[in-house]
Amino acid sequence: GPPLPLIILLLHSLHTRNLQGCLGEDEHDESLPLEILQQQGESLLNTGRQVEAIEVFRYMLRRSPTDVTARANLGLLLVSAWEQTRGGGMIRDSPELKEAVEHFRFVLENSDIAQSIPVRLYMSVALEHLGWAEEASKMLREAVAVSSNDHDLWYSLGRHLDTLGEFEAAIDAYHKSFALKPASRPLGRISALKKYTPDDPDIAEMEALLPSLEGKEREKEKAYLLFAMAKALNDCKEYERSFEVLTRGNTLMYSISMDMTGGHPPLPPFQMRLEQFQAVFSVAGFGNPVPLMDASPIFIVGLPRSGSTLVEKILSAHTSVFAAGEGS
Repeated sequence: GPPLPLIILLLHSLHTRNLQGCLGEDEHDESLPLEILQQQGESLLNTGRQVEAIEVFRYMLRRSPTDVTARANLGLLLVSAWEQTRGGGMIRDSPELKEAVEHFRFVLENSDIAQSIPVRLYMSVALEHLGWAEEASKMLREAVAVSSNDHDLWYSLGRHLDTLGEFEAAIDAYHKSFALKPASRPLGRISALKKYTPDDPDIAEMEALLPSLEGKEREKEKAYLLFAMAKALNDCKEYERSFEVLTRGNTLMYSISMDMTGGHPPLPPFQMRLEQFQAVFSVAGFGNPVPLMDASPIFIVGLPRSGSTLVEKILSAHTSVFAAGEGS
């Protein structure tokens, strides 16, 4: 999903003060100014205390149900908190995400459209998780029509179009994102959607971008770009170079995993990922004696570059199938 600091665009420009515990025994004191509550929510948000910030904004809405800023912030926090605790995936009946969508719809109907860009971005994330991909795509199309110079919006639109099977439109959106801010993410997504030829300009873009991805903080971005380059070289039948670049990407990604686990083999993150999958599919109805056919999960398993992504794209092009994303 989009970075949480986008929420700041929707907050009042108040001076930061330490208002920890300002609710306390006065939680139901309606004389407490809403501006103080707003600042309390911002303070909790900036210190990573999302659950408490959610309660502050919910209390604000009990006091003032039409407060657009409180609704926007509450929706943004609900989506962000859900992603952190659930690990993503598609949950058609998530009450938190449905509540967030309700808040976002109110904001869009009652606020200036220029201020609603972060709301549309987060709303698209919630809609995607709920399985409402077409509405998510509509939200992002409206957003880029208003703010066509936002690379994150174009990238997000590309992802949603990709999910809907509109591959040419998705590639165009990724190209617009890359033109606004050169990065490996859009090039990586493009590499999964098309077959390269030796004269493809995207290959030159990859080669030009690679030297700039130096430093520890850009290692993962570099690894993903190497994977995209390996795919492009493979398409061009430069198999030895492709294997060499792929080996570099795998070596770098393994090093990143080792750093994440304190020098131990990267089994714990994979175990955590499996537990997240189990949680998602148990909620989705997997394992029920009589599962709902429209919610039955389809697993596509395969080795890298074996065609599993293509199978996913083919299946998700059907109107009754939703692609929930990849895990590797």
